[in-house]
Amino acid sequence: ITVLSPSITRGSLVGSLNAAPNPFTPNGDGINDRLQVEFDVLAITSEADVSVQVYDLSGRLVSSLYQGQTLSGHYDLDAIPSLGWDGRDSGGGIVPPGIYLLRVSVEGDARGSQRLRTIAVAY
Repeated sequence: ITVLSPSITRGSLVGSLNAAPNPFTPNGDGINDRLQVEFDVLAITSEADVSVQVYDLSGRLVSSLYQGQTLSGHYDLDAIPSLGWDGRDSGGGIVPPGIYLLRVSVEGDARGSQRLRTIAVAY
């Protein structure tokens, strides 16, 4: 039996969300070419649907980094190798420089939550 305190169950299912380096420069020079994402899933009692996606500022989906089920815990490149972004859209093209939104969404235990972080692409 898992017991969760009321303060935890009413809060967000997504804890910390980090993306580094920010800004990053996916220009192929070997320096800051890849964004690394890490986040925490909190207070769920069974596997939950999790998605990690990148959007442009108009709300268009640019790239889906991860979609699957996870348990509470810390997730990074070691746990989920696809939690890095190389600055390419879903069609494989390099995105233009600018500001993008990184969204982690968790749907679990009859509720859901998300956390957003702005990321910058520069060349």
